[in-house]
Amino acid sequence: MEVLPIGEKQLQDLMAQSDKPYHVVNFYATFCKPCVRELPELIALNEEPEVAVHFVSMDDKRVISGSLNNFMKAHNLAKTFYFNGDSATGYIKKNYPEWDNQIPLSFVIHKSGRIIARKGLTDMSELKMIIAEDKSFQ
Repeated sequence: MEVLPIGEKQLQDLMAQSDKPYHVVNFYATFCKPCVRELPELIALNEEPEVAVHFVSMDDKRVISGSLNNFMKAHNLAKTFYFNGDSATGYIKKNYPEWDNQIPLSFVIHKSGRIIARKGLTDMSELKMIIAEDKSFQ
């Protein structure tokens, strides 16, 4: 279990280095009940062969070492997670100018960097449908 800072460039590099064609970048917070509710679906989606899910915490960076680590342990999340590194909000606003600061928020992104969709509270079937639709237009 590891928590690392991430910014826009690192996020783009992470997607470019992956062999998976689709990525879901999920912005969440440990105090957000809808965020916690959708986590199991996103974790299951990450097991799909064509999709990588990246979790970016919007929690205040002062709580990262405490509450985020505890949150990850409580939910048996043995994965690399990221915290906002002070640039997640900038990334979101750049790519979703009408964003109203609501989380959870997930971006469905093609490996090329093209943003396919932006979703609030979602589930695995909805995200798989978005990806299938995108694949049908290629």
